[in-house]
Amino acid sequence: MTSPDPARKLKALLKAQAAAGPVTHEPVQVFAGLERGVSELLFAFLLWEASQPSALGAARRLVSELVDCNELRVCTPEDVARILGPRYPRGLERAERLIAALNAVYAKEHEVSLAPVSAMPKRDARAALDALDGMVPFVSARLMLLVHGGHVFPADERLAGYLKGAGVIVEGDLSGWIERQFRAGELIEPYLLIERGCEAAADGRGRPSRPRRSATRSARSGESA
Repeated sequence: MTSPDPARKLKALLKAQAAAGPVTHEPVQVFAGLERGVSELLFAFLLWEASQPSALGAARRLVSELVDCNELRVCTPEDVARILGPRYPRGLERAERLIAALNAVYAKEHEVSLAPVSAMPKRDARAALDALDGMVPFVSARLMLLVHGGHVFPADERLAGYLKGAGVIVEGDLSGWIERQFRAGELIEPYLLIERGCEAAADGRGRPSRPRRSATRSARSGESA
């Protein structure tokens, strides 16, 4: 029996998701006045192996209990895990990795800033992000795609499971395979469509009828996801 063609399955999945309406990326501002790259770093760490509503809720809890990113940086992992909540996926590991990454940035730049990364060629920027203590591929890939315009696809177990359930079954490196299906500059929309489809599948809605605007509002807005 011939195995389903994953490229055709991916194309069909994206077409179905696109029929629900356009997708755009509106950055979540975790702390007021925070540099975009750092804010995207924080949110990507919260989103890794978690749902977007959970990540938005966690971002609001961080803002409600901490003054700014520097206070987050000097917290203990146990305190951050407590703020995230006892049922947050990989709570302590996530906290440890996030704090390690923030402190690695601070040790290099003497402030929590990723502005120097923005000035680098894309290959060097990806290497610099990957080299940060605590970094995971999903986080660095999401920053490269959404902030630096890199041709990378952020994949964690959550997105991989969604794609597998949709019939996009790939042996080996899923991110690399998806990157090869698109030309440079074309990956943002597919990633956002897959994220939206994953969220819809997770809460049992199947294909969403309309994009959820609340998923991209500021974590400081106080609005629920």
